[in-house]
Order: sequence, then structure tokens, then C-alpha cells
Amino acid sequence: MSRGLGQGELLEVAPARRLIVPAGHSAWWGVDPGVRRVALATIDAEGRRGVSNVPFPTLEGGERLRLIYEESWRLGCEIARLLAPGVIVCEQPSGKQPNPALSYAVGVIMCGVYSGARAATHAGVRLETVASSRWKSVACGDGALWKPKPGSAKPYGVLTWARGVGYAGSSFDDADAMGVAEYARRTFALEQR
Repeated sequence: MSRGLGQGELLEVAPARRLIVPAGHSAWWGVDPGVRRVALATIDAEGRRGVSNVPFPTLEGGERLRLIYEESWRLGCEIARLLAPGVIVCEQPSGKQPNPALSYAVGVIMCGVYSGARAATHAGVRLETVASSRWKSVACGDGALWKPKPGSAKPYGVLTWARGVGYAGSSFDDADAMGVAEYARRTFALEQR
């Protein structure tokens, strides 16, 4: 069944992977991590979508990582109280230049979101990572949707896709998190037990 995903799609392929999840854990979560903020998108069993984000203040070193963990934990806990995840998928750090600060932040965000969801639901959940080109290909139909340079009039394809499935905002980060959640929904069938 196609859910307005565009790309001229006539039929949605069934998820290739099946996960056994705790009863009540019926949502797919997508995480777009960063050094300045985290965005977390959800899709429930009925296809309803949501997205939240938390900015991080500018700090350095261990203090920055501690705060990123705490804010990610809080976000994961708050969202899990409303909609328990069956799977959490987080975008991997990527790019041509090594970016240690981003790599550290991604690891801390993954740990925080996972730990917050676990604290709220008292259950573990599968957490996986995905490359940006992979989730963009699966969710949006094109793995080469690059963010335009600041000031460019060129639209961002992921934001265009997100608006097509109901997103009313303008945040590239929120749109990316929604794309990662869509990748999760299309990749993992959740079997509650």
C-alpha cells in the first residue's frame, strides 16, 4: 500500500526484516543526530507521523557530551511514554571529512535516546544505524538528495518528500528524522508478543 510517498510508486514492498517486539511497542522511530540538536520522528501502527527536536547549547568537551546525553535521554523517555518504539533507527555520521565531534555526539545521542526509551517502557528495543544515502533511497526514492547550500533557491528533496506526507514545517533536520522513520517502517515489520 502506498502512503503518498511520491516517486511514481504504485506498490509498496513489504518490509524485508521482521522483529519480535514487546506488546505495545508498535512504533518506528527515526533519529537525525547532530552536534547542535537531535530530531526524533515517529510513525505509529496506523501511519500517523510526528516529529520533535531538542537543541543543544554550545558547550565544550565532556560537559557538552553530558548535556547531549541528558537531553537525548529526556526526549527518548518523553516520546516513549506516548508511543513505545518497536525499533529505533539512527542516521550514521557521514561526509568526506572526518568529524570527531559529530561521531561522539551520535554515539551519545544513540545511548541517550535508547536509555530514555528503556527507562519509560522497562523494555529493551532494537537500535540500528543507517547511512544517509540508504534511508534516502528507501524512503524518498533517491539516495543522492543533498542539502542545498545556505541561500540557495534549490529545494531540499527530503523536505519536499516530508511535506508530501504531512509535515508542515521547514526544518531539514525534522524532515531527515521523518525520512529515517519511514526507512524503519519500510524495513522492519514489527511483531508484538
